[in-house]
Amino acid sequence: MAQGRPDDHHRQGVPPARRIFGPGDAYAGRRFCTPSLPPAVYRYLLDAGVRDWVIRFDRLGTAYKLPLSDVERLATVTQDDELAVKFGHFARCPYPDWPYAERAVLVEP
Repeated sequence: MAQGRPDDHHRQGVPPARRIFGPGDAYAGRRFCTPSLPPAVYRYLLDAGVRDWVIRFDRLGTAYKLPLSDVERLATVTQDDELAVKFGHFARCPYPDWPYAERAVLVEP
């Protein structure tokens, strides 16, 4: 299962004309280095037409994104079988102003 609180498993925000994946505040209060996704979530996001993986640091008002299409090329597999992408591959982007969650989806492996 991915990191985060039990009620925010893989939140998918859908701003106008663009689908992104923003995992809520899963990284709040923790040292951050390498974000990761379970393969089942990655496949779900691709099938849903999601284009970007956005990491938002709400307390800092900053955000970073990675095209979801780059994940397979850049990822390494972690000990718990998640697809991990070094944070250095994410590019700084404008802080997205979207509601905290459009909807929540629990993806089973």
